[in-house]
Amino acid sequence: GSLPGGLIQAASIPASAIASLTASLIGNLGVLNANPYFTGGDITGWAAGGASPGTISAVTSQPAGSPYTWALKFVSNSSGAGDVYEPTGQFGTTPSTQYLVTGWFYTPASNIQLGCSWLLNGAWQSQTLQTAAITPDTWTQITVVVTSPAAGTNQGCPTFQSAGEASQYTMWAEGVVCLPQVPGPLIEAGTITAAQIAAG
Repeated sequence: GSLPGGLIQAASIPASAIASLTASLIGNLGVLNANPYFTGGDITGWAAGGASPGTISAVTSQPAGSPYTWALKFVSNSSGAGDVYEPTGQFGTTPSTQYLVTGWFYTPASNIQLGCSWLLNGAWQSQTLQTAAITPDTWTQITVVVTSPAAGTNQGCPTFQSAGEASQYTMWAEGVVCLPQVPGPLIEAGTITAAQIAAG
């Protein structure tokens, strides 16, 4: 799909346009990661990451108000460290290219980090995470845009964690989707920040 020329050529893109973009064009753009919805309790491809990872599972007992039937449940380690990513549901990337990552999250924290891990032939190399404010214990859709490294990686996958936790916590995620860059310049330098995208 393509966007109206006026939207692409505008001097700045309002955050509301990004929010509607993810909802209306997701089918046309095509989901890049292999398993964004955990349908039927399937968490194939997903893993808990970090030096001392927590645990993940697929559940239907998530807190009320979620948009989907199935959720990924993440229980951190005792120090609140670790993240969740999809290392074997990865997609091919192009150097220095923007990718949009969106999902629904429920966490006791007031900040969440969302973005991509970058891999080289399946081996983790680095990650780019944007920090966004979130209302604790409330299902919230978070959307960020990240840019792949200029060199040294050829794959990406969605990655998320709560930020600033110092003890064990539980969070849930649904519909964690990576999308390719929209035709034309999705984000021009100096026009919109990740915080504005997240704020809607």
